[in-house]
Amino acid sequence: GVDVRSWLAMDSRSATAALGLVGVLPALAPLLRSAPHFGGLAWSVSAIHRGSGRVLAATGTGQSDATGRLAALAAERLVTLGLRGPVTMADAMRTNELELAGGLRLHWQEASR
Repeated sequence: GVDVRSWLAMDSRSATAALGLVGVLPALAPLLRSAPHFGGLAWSVSAIHRGSGRVLAATGTGQSDATGRLAALAAERLVTLGLRGPVTMADAMRTNELELAGGLRLHWQEASR
C-alpha cells in the first residue's frame, strides 16, 4: 500500500477548528447537524509527491456538484471501456481528463527547491 496523509480545512478558521475538535471528541458530532453554515462554496484539494515535491491541486466551487460530475464521468468511462469489478478513478481516466467533468480546474506546480 501507499501511505497517505490527509488534512481537511475549510475557508473559515473557526469552522476548521470546530471540525478538528469533533475529530478529537466524536461525541460532539451530533452538534454538527445544528451548526450554522460558515464560509463559501470554494474548495480545493492538493496532492504532493514526497519524492519529487511536485504538487497537483484541483480547485472549484460547489464540492458536491464537482463530486457528482466526476462520478458521472467515471460511470460513462467504465461503460465505454468495459471495466468491471473493483476499479479506481485512475482505471477509468487519466489525470488530465478530470477537467472534462466541468466544475474544476487542475493546477500543476513543480517542486520548489
